[in-house]
Amino acid sequence: MTSWLCFSSLAWAQTVSFELQGAPQGPVADNIRAYLQGMDVPLSGYSRFSDQVKKACQQAMQVYGYYEPLIEPERIKDDQWRVKITPGAQVLLAEPQIRVTTPDLKQSAFTSVIKEFNLRAGKPLNQVQYEKLKTALQTRALTLGYFDFQFSQSEIRVNLSEQSAQIILLAESGPRYRIGEIRMPEDEIALELIGSLQPLHSGDVYSVEKLAEFNNLLRETGYFQRVLVRPIVAEAKNAHVPLEVNVTHKPRDNFDVGGGVSSDDEGPRFRLKWRRPWVNPFGHSMGAEIFASQKEQNLAVDYRLPLEDAAKNYASFQFGYQVLHEEDTVLDKFTLGAQRHWQPLDADWQRIAFLRLERETFSQANEPEQVSNLLIPGLTLSRYRHRGGLDMDWGDRQTLTVELAADDVYSDINMLRITANSRWLRSIDEHRFVWRFEAGAIATNEFDQVPSSLRFFAGGDQSVRGFRYRSLSPTDAQGDLTGGRYLAVASVEYSYPVTDSWRAAVFVDAGSVSNKFAADPAIGAGIGAIWLSPVGPVRVYLGRGKNDIDTYTRLHITMGPAL
Repeated sequence: MTSWLCFSSLAWAQTVSFELQGAPQGPVADNIRAYLQGMDVPLSGYSRFSDQVKKACQQAMQVYGYYEPLIEPERIKDDQWRVKITPGAQVLLAEPQIRVTTPDLKQSAFTSVIKEFNLRAGKPLNQVQYEKLKTALQTRALTLGYFDFQFSQSEIRVNLSEQSAQIILLAESGPRYRIGEIRMPEDEIALELIGSLQPLHSGDVYSVEKLAEFNNLLRETGYFQRVLVRPIVAEAKNAHVPLEVNVTHKPRDNFDVGGGVSSDDEGPRFRLKWRRPWVNPFGHSMGAEIFASQKEQNLAVDYRLPLEDAAKNYASFQFGYQVLHEEDTVLDKFTLGAQRHWQPLDADWQRIAFLRLERETFSQANEPEQVSNLLIPGLTLSRYRHRGGLDMDWGDRQTLTVELAADDVYSDINMLRITANSRWLRSIDEHRFVWRFEAGAIATNEFDQVPSSLRFFAGGDQSVRGFRYRSLSPTDAQGDLTGGRYLAVASVEYSYPVTDSWRAAVFVDAGSVSNKFAADPAIGAGIGAIWLSPVGPVRVYLGRGKNDIDTYTRLHITMGPAL
């Protein structure tokens, strides 16, 4: 097979083309090209240049076990050379000697790394894998706290007469270090909080995993803008390494602004979040959120108290007020609530037990105005994982909530309500996929007394695009929306970057709200553009929706992360 390589000589600004004939394709040929690219090409002295080409090709091929190739450079003209290559036999590995000696004579910490590379007898020599194995062993040593790790012997012995090579890689791990002094910040407010979260203590065996866990726990508290827990290896003594904890407090008050626009009657939307991470020396925090649109206004306030730890185990209290005039729904609702959040060690899922008192005045479609009082205990399981900052490229979020109400415990009706939703974002190179699912069900014999805020509706930029917000629902005899017992929504979106700050997207959504288990879904499909603004992604979608009544077209504009 023939391949060509072009480059410009730095010395003479001359473009030279190399034609490679006979070189093994893949990493070997790629390595030859890399070696040839680094050469300076004179305008004369072609014999010397030919020798340089031979030497470069030989060095490139030795990396992959070809020690006796036949290299024949041929000048075609000043700016074009042909290199004929006969690879010859490939050197094979003899039985390697790879060993890491530890003080306790146990190699289990390093055995898995050695097995992963599988450098066994009979395989072709690959010096790239040899170097990667050395790096992997050193990395494992640092990860586990073997800071004195060193190679006592590292070489490849090549026997050309036998066409074999033996890898000799011997290392001494030295002692496994333990945690020494933990240097905390001189901050009395933060000191107690940090101490309650730390998963490692002086005298514990050093572990990068525990160090990373400590960093993550401190970040998740929401108290700190910057967190860094690191070992001071230069000051390690007697097989003990000190740790340094550095934190920077968040500002006293933190704000987050979001919004969106829809082409339907909902109009512009505005959302403002405020949070004060430190209310007092006990680590209490509080926050509020305001949402406002033409048809809906919300106010929510919460106060949080850390219990076992501020990141994953705390109690919170909420107050909320909501007004909604949307389609055939009119409601006015007050809410008081208490929640207990906890997450077991090494668990991904957050648990939230809650008790919520709701008083709602509502009218739905042609139903008369009602006043509903409900005391709702319940449980939520949730998980949120992500990476990539504002423009995340990987993540998922899942939530499952169960709510109950009983007419003999300060509630007007008996009710069981279950909701579940899941959102996933995954990337393959530059290709990005987002898919989501949402389902819900209400079990009650008194559905006409279920408040409007607890009934199911669909439609809008966070549901089925191409339809107005909350416009998908069962209807009464006059065609007015009544809300439904059952909800099912699914969506998939694909996007690809067209510039550094813009992505093009296509999507398909499907969803139904009904009073029976199965119903024909409404379908929304369309195109979109995502602008990676300095404050986060701004998403613009043009959707066309179709159900059994009509076909609709809607423009949706939202701001914020995909999950």
